[in-house]
Amino acid sequence: MATIRSGALMLVLALTLAGCATDITGAHPSATSRASRGARSGSRASSAGTGPGRSGSAASGSNAAAVAVIRGWATALAHGEIAAAARYFALPSVFVNSVDAAGQPVGVKVTSEREARLVNESLSCGAQLVRTARHGRYITATFTLVNRTGPGAGCGSGTGQPAATDFLIAHGRIVEWIRAPAGGGIPLVPTPQSPPATPAPNPANPGESV
Repeated sequence: MATIRSGALMLVLALTLAGCATDITGAHPSATSRASRGARSGSRASSAGTGPGRSGSAASGSNAAAVAVIRGWATALAHGEIAAAARYFALPSVFVNSVDAAGQPVGVKVTSEREARLVNESLSCGAQLVRTARHGRYITATFTLVNRTGPGAGCGSGTGQPAATDFLIAHGRIVEWIRAPAGGGIPLVPTPQSPPATPAPNPANPGESV
């Protein structure tokens, strides 16, 4: 289960501690998927995905409407239109795009337009929608990361990489945005490295190591 923090200060701190959450590629897949699964209710029943340009015909009416919201948000972000992208978020909503030092997902509660702009600015890459699939109440969207303009832009080596996000959409707005695994991804928090082993002394000659 993700830890949910509220308030603008907590939002800024969470984004800063996460290295400004520079992209939306999957990080720490097991932890992130646990967060998304823990937030879900009901069975995880998969449905057929939708590819570029065919979301309206391949999905049911409610699914098509939700995919249109996701596509609209991604298009606005890719064009660097941060305010427009922010307007796709419900107030309040939940944004999960970082992990803490223990590798556990950390969510922030978005309660104002300013906070919605901040979380979108924290995504330095734009995203081109590739396909979607419904899982219970959630829609998992797979993207290709692209360069974008506007505040916070700077995709760098992330350009062209896959990314995925679990969306909960209601009343034409994003209620939950949960980072999901996609092709391994780039860790937000470095994996701790084991210290190098200390050579054992040579019993025959204490001044030497073995």
